[in-house]
Amino acid sequence: MDIRRRWGWALGCLLILTLVLVGGRQQLFESFAAIPAHVLAVLLVFQAATLAGCAWQWTALLRSAGGTVSFAKVFQIYMAGAFVESVTPSVKFGGEAVKVFLYRRYAGLTGSAIGGVLAAQKFLMMVPFFLLTALLVAYHASLWQLSAGGRALAGVGGAAALVLLVLSLRKQTWKWTGSFFWDMGQTARSLTGTCGLPVAMVSVLIWLGYPLKVHLLAVWGLDLPLSFSVTAAVVLAAYLAGLVPLLPGGLGAFEAVMAGGFAAAGLEPAEGLALALASRMVTFWIPLVVSGLTAASMHWRMGSAARHTMEEDARNG
Repeated sequence: MDIRRRWGWALGCLLILTLVLVGGRQQLFESFAAIPAHVLAVLLVFQAATLAGCAWQWTALLRSAGGTVSFAKVFQIYMAGAFVESVTPSVKFGGEAVKVFLYRRYAGLTGSAIGGVLAAQKFLMMVPFFLLTALLVAYHASLWQLSAGGRALAGVGGAAALVLLVLSLRKQTWKWTGSFFWDMGQTARSLTGTCGLPVAMVSVLIWLGYPLKVHLLAVWGLDLPLSFSVTAAVVLAAYLAGLVPLLPGGLGAFEAVMAGGFAAAGLEPAEGLALALASRMVTFWIPLVVSGLTAASMHWRMGSAARHTMEEDARNG
């Protein structure tokens, strides 16, 4: 682990520790203890469905591009890439090199085709996110004391995201320079036209699923008086903060924004922080362990296969 990652993890953990001390350790412990185990189990099932939805998006796009790869293999590769995303200071983007390498190896596609699949997936995943976030933040502008200009900016951002999505699904031309990037752009444009709508709809469900998990945790687990739209605005704003490539997995920034947002919505600091930490356990820490084991398993199998090939070549030579 390089120095930037070590400092990132240290700074993120320090920020979370500061939040715990400010929010009150005793109240935080009491809030955690009040969460029933069966609620956490339900949330883990929802998180597994979220991960499966992300893997389905990749599978649909890869197959539409002509790739031959099973959902099970795509899910493994997605989890391995998710591990890299979680431990590098670039949420949702840090593990793309790993995914591109592995998808190209197993799907039988060219580099430009894989690049097109990546561009289409990122576009169809992130545009709905920015659209939902902008609309919800603008609607609940009073939580962040946004000025009229701030509300207008959020509204314009949401409208722009919607226009981009509609234009993409209507097969508008994407302009690229250079033959490789032109081929990649053509693939991405073709994919958004063929399976863009179902992939975008799954993206909407995925992004709404994150605040749904937090809302269920608040209502079922802690009996807190929150509306779903407020929860969605706070959670998506926290994910937006987590996208800033400063801390690994948005560690600390995500929790701070979520706890602050819920405090602005009227919750006690310890309650908001308990929601943030418990939801991160379900959506980040437990998946991090699973994805780490998946990445280690794939690395070992690939290394074993490479050693076997070298031994065969040595015997045949």
